Amino acid sequence: MQSDYNAANVIVHRGTDEEITRYMKYRDVRRILLHRTVRYLHSIGYSVNYALENAWLSTKFKSEALAVESEYPPMGYRGGLSSVKGEFIQLELPL
Repeated sequence: MQSDYNAANVIVHRGTDEEITRYMKYRDVRRILLHRTVRYLHSIGYSVNYALENAWLSTKFKSEALAVESEYPPMGYRGGLSSVKGEFIQLELPL
């Protein structure tokens, strides 16, 4: 029953999505969703590597997500590796 509920929610939310059309190929939909995921991760200060390590993102999307992440400007990540320099950056965040 839960899968039916989840599918209905996806249909409702994607019905109003102007970027994803009804007859779009699955690869194009996946690319759009990966871009959104990476953009969100960057907005909260996390890297794709950190998301993969913590199982926020499936490892089957690893290579695609890392390629998408390389399109974004480098920044410091909370507890992750910088994909550009490969060095550990620990941020001090105000509480």
